[in-house]
Amino acid sequence: MKKSKIYQIYLDLLQKYGSPEKYWPQWCKKLKTLRDREIIALGAILTQRTSWHNAETAILNLKKTGLLSLKKISELQSSERLIPYVRVAGFYQSKPRRLFDLCTF
Repeated sequence: MKKSKIYQIYLDLLQKYGSPEKYWPQWCKKLKTLRDREIIALGAILTQRTSWHNAETAILNLKKTGLLSLKKISELQSSERLIPYVRVAGFYQSKPRRLFDLCTF
């Protein structure tokens, strides 16, 4: 049986870079908790048009301040309160607004 081209590319990447679980632990888990799904959703907004390093720093900032949850962010008075924690991810005006909109939906 001939392996597909895409599968071969996957194997090449796996050999070169290793398992993606190191970089995306929540995403690679088979069964995701509500918390995992929240982190994935917040991370998806924060990683847009920036490096994963900067998005991860913003996620860690939210975690340190106890704001890494939809409920906690929705309890804030405004999206502006998120700016200091997510500024590192760029688009410091729109990303906090999008996070807040997601959490208050």
